[in-house]
Amino acid sequence: MLSSFAYLHFQSQTTANLNKDNPPFIAVIPFEQIGLPEDTYLGEGITEDVLIQLTKFDDLNIISKATTFKFQPTDEDLYQKMAAFGTTHILQGEIKKINHQLMLLVHLVQLSDNREVWSERFIEAEENLFNLAPKVALALSKKFNLSTTVFNSSAKTNYKPSIPAYNAYLRGQHLMRPRSRDGLEKSIEEFDIALSIDNNYTAAFLAKATAYLLLNRKEGTDKAETMALEVIRKDKQNGDAYALLGNIHSLKNEYIKALTFYEIALALSPDDPMINYWYSLVFRKIGNLKAAMKYGKIAAESAPLHPVINSGYIYTVILADEYLLAEKLINQSNQIFENSFLFLYVKGHLAIHQQHYTKALVLFEQSLSLEPDFDRSNIDKFYCLAKLKKMKAVNSYLSTIDEQDINHTMTFAILYGELGEIEKGISYLKRGADKGFLPIDILTNDYYIPYRTHPVYQEILQAFGLREFAKQYNL
Repeated sequence: MLSSFAYLHFQSQTTANLNKDNPPFIAVIPFEQIGLPEDTYLGEGITEDVLIQLTKFDDLNIISKATTFKFQPTDEDLYQKMAAFGTTHILQGEIKKINHQLMLLVHLVQLSDNREVWSERFIEAEENLFNLAPKVALALSKKFNLSTTVFNSSAKTNYKPSIPAYNAYLRGQHLMRPRSRDGLEKSIEEFDIALSIDNNYTAAFLAKATAYLLLNRKEGTDKAETMALEVIRKDKQNGDAYALLGNIHSLKNEYIKALTFYEIALALSPDDPMINYWYSLVFRKIGNLKAAMKYGKIAAESAPLHPVINSGYIYTVILADEYLLAEKLINQSNQIFENSFLFLYVKGHLAIHQQHYTKALVLFEQSLSLEPDFDRSNIDKFYCLAKLKKMKAVNSYLSTIDEQDINHTMTFAILYGELGEIEKGISYLKRGADKGFLPIDILTNDYYIPYRTHPVYQEILQAFGLREFAKQYNL
């Protein structure tokens, strides 16, 4: 792996072999930014531009951003994980800004033997940075002997805003990624700067809308919806805008509207893993597990290295009682996600469904050791203890939780349901519902079976528009 710009003089002349019957699967890993810390956003932005350009070639299979942006060039097992899912090549790069010039070194690694088969240097003035991605794509296409005249017409186009607007947008994206409140608020300021420079910059509109949604899901939905509709007014073919509207209406419990917007988004971007995944989540919420599995599978196959998408798909499979399939998927993914707290969580959930509570308890403990703040693993841990008749430990845990904290209503409902204290449990479920909080898997998770015949439970479903779906899918 090239680690510094000391190697910039090197340019490999090796031509990568292209087997027309088995076209390459290329993963573009976020380019490393060499230099000032405040410029770290630049590598991510140029990487995304290169991805967009490469999707225009029909003879290339490009691993989605949803997968590749989960990795960094310094990840020790990067090559191994990518190769496990059929990736043939990894494209990596280093970007450095010197005065007002950008220098980019990219190198292509062939995973069959972990050998670098191509490397090239590109230099552009900062005001011409949008020339970098097309030049990288063109050079790479020549190395694979691809036709440069045939492009995939469904590939996304790359709008070119002004450089100051683009830089503000990239800074906002970088600030938004950790999803902290402070970062989200600062990201909105950067997106506002971008839009003040270029009011037609739809990507900045969508990013700002998403930041509002993440910052305050209840109050932010109206602002986000207004901005998404503004993007569609400017660009009726923007699948991301329709997908955002799907997310908004899902949060509003307007499921038919959500599904409709996702369907429009998928008509425009049928292979987008995140849109397929969000679509599957709405089906899961309304109890249509067959459809949830269908679109969850498409999402997982489009982003095989994405821990959230793959863990979510396996979780849906478990809820559908397809245990053999769940075991198969887990075995296929063990090597890839062995250190993912979400993956350990779904393995624990499968053990619960198979009534292996001691095994599940160990898995939830392992999940919590990796991510102590993941409440679902903690809830399921004490659910297992209740199943194992460790009532003293369960009651001791319940006594430590703040009853007034709305975030813990699900914890009380699940554990009191298992303890047989139905009236107590349903009171917490209602308290959460009255504040607009409802578990996404209330129709499909066995945890809520003790409440299904209770009139208050039926009232809650009615209030959230789920009662007819429960009848339709016999839940």
